[in-house]
Amino acid sequence: MGMKVPCFMILKNLLEDHGALYDSKHVTATEKLGILLYMLITGLSNRKLQQRFQRSASTISITINQLVKDITGNRVLIRKFIALPAHNAGTPDEIKSNPKFSPYFDDCVGSVDGSHIPVHVNDQTAFVNWKGYPSQNVLAICNFNMEFTYVMPGWEGSAHDGRLWDEAWISSLKIPPGKWLLGDAGFPLISLEGLGRSWGQETPDVQRTLQPTTCECSERY
Repeated sequence: MGMKVPCFMILKNLLEDHGALYDSKHVTATEKLGILLYMLITGLSNRKLQQRFQRSASTISITINQLVKDITGNRVLIRKFIALPAHNAGTPDEIKSNPKFSPYFDDCVGSVDGSHIPVHVNDQTAFVNWKGYPSQNVLAICNFNMEFTYVMPGWEGSAHDGRLWDEAWISSLKIPPGKWLLGDAGFPLISLEGLGRSWGQETPDVQRTLQPTTCECSERY
């Protein structure tokens, strides 16, 4: 299942305590979680999962879809584990303990990027990404401990990272004042006041002023 038994039981108990995992008439909570985890780590098809767990195609499909819905729809559970740091949070230990990163990244709260997840859809036109296959573009932020602190799924693969960022910034993403994120060229340069500004809009003087620091941070990153 991708983890040892004690870890599996901790996860199972956690999901049960938050109402996201429960026994059904024909499938126990333990088996439900096992089916989902096994599918996630192996990427096996429904037919292969039928053989592995000796369950019907409908049972496998219903179990996976319902459990994913129960977990992702549980706001209390999501907010407990996927959240940006508070405005008064100090510098992460991974930064301040390393002179290569501190003080350059003292106010950085993580990195942001879009990740393409392959999908099967009836109308593939809007979902075909720049690599030529249908996907969802998921915007995610990770901290320096490799933990997700923000996730925005559901966008078509044809959507650019910058478009996802604009939507996240308008709707739900709240960066603590004075903090910032690392991102590639698909994301705009954002001031501390939260105003979007692309590199090309800066005056030549400002570009020359920012360029040395930007290069140094890029090398360290």
